[in-house]
Amino acid sequence: MSDSTLSTTPISNLNLEYRAPEFDGIRVRGAREHNLKGVDVDIPRDKITVITGLSGSGKSSLAFDTIYAEGQRR
Repeated sequence: MSDSTLSTTPISNLNLEYRAPEFDGIRVRGAREHNLKGVDVDIPRDKITVITGLSGSGKSSLAFDTIYAEGQRR
């Protein structure tokens, strides 16, 4: 294709498809437990992950009440 053909091709004629990249890990969406209010977290697989925050910010709620409890349920 020449430059003139590319510049005149309507965008509606292009076949584009977007796919989100695959995520291999733990994905939490909208966690609501104790101090957590709609928290979204992606924890990668085979990586060391640390949960940090201020006292009372919901670290234990996220780790134990949400992630660990879901793992036990499955």
